[in-house]
Amino acid sequence: MPRIEGFRLLREVGCGAVSRVYLMAPEAGGPPVIAKVLFENLVNDSDFLQRFLREYQIVGRIRSPYVGRVYSYGFSDNSAYILMEYLSGGDVRSYFTGNYVDQGKILSIFRQVLLALRDIHAAGVIHRDLKPHNVMFRDDHSLAMVDFGIAKIVGDPGIT
Repeated sequence: MPRIEGFRLLREVGCGAVSRVYLMAPEAGGPPVIAKVLFENLVNDSDFLQRFLREYQIVGRIRSPYVGRVYSYGFSDNSAYILMEYLSGGDVRSYFTGNYVDQGKILSIFRQVLLALRDIHAAGVIHRDLKPHNVMFRDDHSLAMVDFGIAKIVGDPGIT
């Protein structure tokens, strides 16, 4: 794990195809954040680096309470990282596993997903990775869509 100035590592949260995800605590205090860190061996590959940092740019276009916030990005110890909102309520998949959920709650979740997609599409973005793992909850049980790593800006002939 590379050092990110102003933050201390709490634990690893997960690992994807091109990055690791860590829970970090601001040294100055405040709520924890997620650090998505590009694998070190991919930082020097301009295509991978461009795709990775594009997630920050794409989420920055979207104004929605139904999308996880992305705060900043940077470079440290031969790595690139994106700092984003920590969504401690888990994802939709784990929420429904083994729990009884009434129809009203299911409809509320579905409605929030639709509102998220409305806002995402209004910003000219196509998520392209909608799945239960990428629909998460905040502490207050509000929903937030995450993982725009393969999202596409409508009409952009660039990378996908």
